[in-house]
Amino acid sequence: MDAETIYEKWRIDRSQSGLSDDFPDRIMQAINGLALPGGISTAPPPDRSRMQRLAQVGFCAAAVAAAVLRVVELLGVFAATGIEN
Repeated sequence: MDAETIYEKWRIDRSQSGLSDDFPDRIMQAINGLALPGGISTAPPPDRSRMQRLAQVGFCAAAVAAAVLRVVELLGVFAATGIEN
């Protein structure tokens, strides 16, 4: 037997699957039965109070202000050194 004949016999033997018709259904049932990792809940998040929303907006505004100040500071360094294009 040459290598080509052996390979073809192996390929044909491997390509014949013996899966049952309900195999996909059993897999999906097993997946649906698994618990979500890390205690992740599928329930919608609870409504946040007005104070929590205002605090979040305040923190975001502070972060944006800090970023703008850093950019202005950086541009000030270039302006103070007189670097030109």
